[in-house]
Amino acid sequence: MTIAIPTVFDVLSLAGRVVPGRWRHQVDAAEAIRQEAEDLYEEVVGRFDVSSRIPSRELVNVITDEDKEDVKDLGAVYNEHTQRWIVPESIQGPAFERFSFWWPETPADLRDTTPRHLMTKSGRRYESMVLAQDRGKGGDSTATSFMFGALPALAAFIFLTATAGGGWLLLTLVAMALTIPYLVTLKQGEGLGATLKAFVLTFVLPLLFASGQSFVPDVKGNTLSMLVAGMAVMAFGAIGLAVCAVQSLTDVHKGFWLGFTERAKAMVAWTVAAAVLGAICLVLPGDMGAFLGFGLASLYPMVYTEREALERAAKLWQQGEKYNLGTQGALANTHVSARVQQAEAALLDKTPLINFGQATGWLTRKHYGMAPDAGMPMVLSELDLTMHLLFFGESGIGKTSTGLIPAFLQHRLYGYGGTLVTDGKMALAGELRKWLDLIVESGIRFAPFQGLDAQQLCIAINSVSGEFDRNDKNAVWESGARDYMDHVTVVHEALKDHELAMRQHAIQESRRLEVLIDDLACRRADAMANGDDVSSIEASLADLSDRLSRWSDEAERDRAWFWTPATLDKLLSLANEPRKVGEEWVAGSAFQELALWLGFDPGEIKGLSQDAGLAVDYSSRVATQPNSIHPDIGMPGSLLSASLDYLLNKWPGMEPEHRNSFMLNVRAKVGVLLRGKHLRDNNGIPWHSTEEGVDVSIALYGKHVGVCLPTAVHGDAGLLIGALVTQRVYSGIQKRALVDPAVWKAEGQRPMWDLKDECQLIVSKVERDLLPIARSLGMACVYATQNYEGLVAKFKDVWSARQFVYSFLSIMCYRSTNETYALMAERLGSALLTTFESPTTGLDYEAGFSNLLNSPLNDLNHPNAVFMSHFERMGGGQMMALDQPPGSSMRWHGPKAQAEIDAETSKVVRVPSGGKREVQPLFKPEEFSSLLAGKGDAIAYFNRAGVRRVDLIKVSKPGAFQDMVPPAEPEVEEAA
Repeated sequence: MTIAIPTVFDVLSLAGRVVPGRWRHQVDAAEAIRQEAEDLYEEVVGRFDVSSRIPSRELVNVITDEDKEDVKDLGAVYNEHTQRWIVPESIQGPAFERFSFWWPETPADLRDTTPRHLMTKSGRRYESMVLAQDRGKGGDSTATSFMFGALPALAAFIFLTATAGGGWLLLTLVAMALTIPYLVTLKQGEGLGATLKAFVLTFVLPLLFASGQSFVPDVKGNTLSMLVAGMAVMAFGAIGLAVCAVQSLTDVHKGFWLGFTERAKAMVAWTVAAAVLGAICLVLPGDMGAFLGFGLASLYPMVYTEREALERAAKLWQQGEKYNLGTQGALANTHVSARVQQAEAALLDKTPLINFGQATGWLTRKHYGMAPDAGMPMVLSELDLTMHLLFFGESGIGKTSTGLIPAFLQHRLYGYGGTLVTDGKMALAGELRKWLDLIVESGIRFAPFQGLDAQQLCIAINSVSGEFDRNDKNAVWESGARDYMDHVTVVHEALKDHELAMRQHAIQESRRLEVLIDDLACRRADAMANGDDVSSIEASLADLSDRLSRWSDEAERDRAWFWTPATLDKLLSLANEPRKVGEEWVAGSAFQELALWLGFDPGEIKGLSQDAGLAVDYSSRVATQPNSIHPDIGMPGSLLSASLDYLLNKWPGMEPEHRNSFMLNVRAKVGVLLRGKHLRDNNGIPWHSTEEGVDVSIALYGKHVGVCLPTAVHGDAGLLIGALVTQRVYSGIQKRALVDPAVWKAEGQRPMWDLKDECQLIVSKVERDLLPIARSLGMACVYATQNYEGLVAKFKDVWSARQFVYSFLSIMCYRSTNETYALMAERLGSALLTTFESPTTGLDYEAGFSNLLNSPLNDLNHPNAVFMSHFERMGGGQMMALDQPPGSSMRWHGPKAQAEIDAETSKVVRVPSGGKREVQPLFKPEEFSSLLAGKGDAIAYFNRAGVRRVDLIKVSKPGAFQDMVPPAEPEVEEAA
């Protein structure tokens, strides 16, 4: 059985139930104190510029009947269509905020709660509500007053039991023992002086007065009683004055006389009060005088509480007047609306979240509104990543192992979309082999040109050589080589298409002629049966048979123009075999033949004999055999016609030296594919002669594809194959722009990542142009590079490199170069930050030792060396770093010094002040090099739900998520 001892709160609550009238049920002290404490806590503790819930008129989690009744009473309306409770637009302000319990919660990664200690919930200065001691060891306990109040109660109990005598004396001893824990507790909280003072005033003196009244009850009002009282008062005063004198001896602030005078005045006041109390006790009847002292002593807790409240109010007033950090700066609250928009957008974003590490709270300590709390996950959703992510980090710092790879593994784990993995060394796919569906590497059947048209092929080939400065004197050779390559590839594609079209046409013509021949054969048989002349039929059959033979030969002829690097190399040579006719250079005969076969007008070809027969034959061909002419020939603005004109008429007319220089560059671009001895399938068929192979475009359909052709083995051929694979995927991405997203999604296509490591070696104008539009096409670019200078070198232009970098709305910067840090500082910008810069100081021990060595006290040859030794024996020459106030001196005990330490100052731990709230760079130049000195740290500048989120973060560990992601099932090698 448990016995519950009633408390003061229980007594007051009981009184609240029995008091009459309007005060009934209003006296609940415990609840009142609890509510007041909760209100104060909510006022000063929390993050008031960022809410944990998002204001919404569509309520959530209205589940129970009680919830439904509550929201209905507050004015919400149930929508039958959405099956949600809706708050009407007519409800605004505080009435709308009453629904906050049913508002959607802010996404977990944006739910920052670390207090800023700048402003309270109601908008007051934080310093006007909270003392430094409150956040350190805490303020005075509310139980302190009850501790003081217990002393006179115990004294009264001791007096009663002592006067009762007999067995009550045992309770007297128990009560006296109970005073000890109270005194110990008060000493710990208030100090020894305050405890002794309270003990004397609330315990000792009331007992003395009560005892005096008890032992002289018969002499009240006579001369003896007055004499005894006077002597007691005089003794009290004398003891008090002696205590004052002792305390004044050690007063280093006011000195003895000033300190004694002030203390003596206070002691006289207390003595007079004691005399008045004694006089009152002597004239009161019975035992009333004995208990008057206990009653007056019980007022001490109220005096103490009022004094403490006044002191606290005075300190808060002074703090609130002096410290105004929270109300300074016009930009202090500009982030609030952006954070709300961020939370709303993040709530609507249902795509998976990719975790990149944990925030350290570096910018939170500077009160940056967009910074996360320490320990919060730094994430980007798959939708956020369509605004692209760029990693900066020097070689070996871990940007791949702690950045790219963990991000890819999470993307792979969630199955949100596909991936294309390439890198400057063409080796990253090998590390990710376990999780890739298809790897382009030696041994598979791969067709380099498959899925590309002529222009896309040129873009891919030229991207490997990168940008070139057109102002460079050598740029003319690169430009000429690109022009030649562009025209030849257009003709190459036309030859391939025309050959296939002519074969198909020949097959159709052969079938048509076979039907006609069968029909004529039947007619001939009928005519012969009727005895008719069949000579005309015989002639027609002979003509049709001859035509059938020619078309059959055309249909069965071996192909000559494959869409392969080997065939392109053949055409490059054919187009560069000009011959000199008279004084004029013209195209080679073989290339002229190809142009005529495509259907180019012979009258437009220099060097051909312009006889009437050629013109008549071409006119007849146009009229009778239009299918034998490539459909682009003669079309306005035709690329094919322009390319044939360039190669037939302009190219041969160039200076031979110029043509040779151009061809050197052309061969350097394409020749690597022909010389790659390892670029062949398992059957030994080289890729340069393969027209159909594996389909890398499966990356568009949710598969994960990589290129593993290490440059250490394959040289530039690995880079060129990577560029061709990339261009094929890009062409599929770009085709998405032609239709509504619902269309390509209905075809089974998915969002995808373009994952590039060491991107400074493989990016080009293609990526720079694609980045701004890739978001709408469902592609996220996740790239990594060592530094900013590498991108400038790749693009040959600072502004092009800046355009490239600024296309990435999210950046993670590991340790890198100063130029990279400068770009990051520019990108991060400035904001209204709070910094506390405490003055720094230290001890220069080496300089102190040098001073000691050079002191005259250690100079054995000094003229006064004997007296110097005397000073040393007296304590001279001690090394000391304590500063002495002006006019003060050190107290000495023999040869040792004792510092004069202020008794009050020694009790205080100083709280630094002087913080600045001003617009500053988010990260200063010196912070980049210091904070990013080691591995595992990065500065994350994220575009989270359309709003920036910035901090110094601890990145994921190498190997993170590997055990969580199942291996891929490799695709079966089939020709596309």
